Amino acid sequence: MNLKKVIASLLSIIIMSTMLIGCYNYKDINRVTFVTSLIFDENEVGNIDIYLDCVKPYRSSNESSDKGRRVLYKGTGKTVLEAIKDINMYSSSKLDFTQCKGYIFTEKAAKNGIRKYIDIINKNQEFMIRPYMFVLFGSPEELLNDVTVDEEYLGVFIDDLVQRMNKSPRVIAIDANDYLELRTNYGNLLVLGALSIRDDMEEKRLELSGGALLKNEVLVRRITAEEGMSYNLLMGDLKRGTLEVMNPQEPNTFITLDISNAKTKTSISYDGENITLYKDIKVKCLIGESQSRLIVDEKLLNLLELEEEAVIKQYLELFFESFKESDIDIVNVGNLFYRKYPDEVLEKDPISITNLKINVDVEIDGTTITGNTL
Repeated sequence: MNLKKVIASLLSIIIMSTMLIGCYNYKDINRVTFVTSLIFDENEVGNIDIYLDCVKPYRSSNESSDKGRRVLYKGTGKTVLEAIKDINMYSSSKLDFTQCKGYIFTEKAAKNGIRKYIDIINKNQEFMIRPYMFVLFGSPEELLNDVTVDEEYLGVFIDDLVQRMNKSPRVIAIDANDYLELRTNYGNLLVLGALSIRDDMEEKRLELSGGALLKNEVLVRRITAEEGMSYNLLMGDLKRGTLEVMNPQEPNTFITLDISNAKTKTSISYDGENITLYKDIKVKCLIGESQSRLIVDEKLLNLLELEEEAVIKQYLELFFESFKESDIDIVNVGNLFYRKYPDEVLEKDPISITNLKINVDVEIDGTTITGNTL
């Protein structure tokens, strides 16, 4: 998407949304700067720093085309609103947050708690609840000034990135609407998407991978890309992706299984002493690639299915136990328990008395491959 298309898209949204209350003319447009992404940070004295990635459109009565340029702002204040007013003191046009595509919290801001930033998102009418929320593991200045993205504007790029990667098994994405709804759950434990900066062919690139675990709106740990896949599978959010399994016919080579569908059913029971969390997981796959010779028959498919079922079960159990040992209810057992048993009063944290029972059913469709693959 080139610059003109981005500007045209932003302008069309604004014009359509204001048709009933009056349209923007070219003079109005020239006095507005649209925020595409908002970064929340905290400085060394505890004040709030905000960074805005913006597009400043330009239209004239003599031109039919839309023009615009990227503008970056930084503001500081004791509150978000004060930081915005700090920017307004030197901005030549009004800031408009209605087209913002992403709310990004730096690692430092997340470690100190994001609750103080949420109020303005929840209550201010200009702050939409559609944008995705992320934790940035890196420098906001580096992100805005040095990172190479495929779009002119950071917010547009991040939104496109989420749409492209949303079905990736290692990506976690949550928007502000879901966050505001889920933050009242038992334990107030949520996972935001994680952004990081990586070096790629002498360029710095923005990567969306894994997640950031928040408890009571404070960052407690990062979730790796590998853990992100386990999390998505346990929570029923995995739809597509790939799995790797050893080729039994050629040692030290791999077969890639392409996930075509995955479903997770969750149930819970309580016997008065312990909670049992049941996860019934069904994964449908196709053979996507073999690194070496592979003769496909029913015997091979059955063997691959059994091996992959055992591997998935082992990974999920290790993932669950690692968080349980840290007293982190990564799978929201407490919320599930009190929904089913609202009158029960537990003396212990639900996760501490929970046992996980996993049943994994992997089905590999071999109808598209017959005989020798090489």
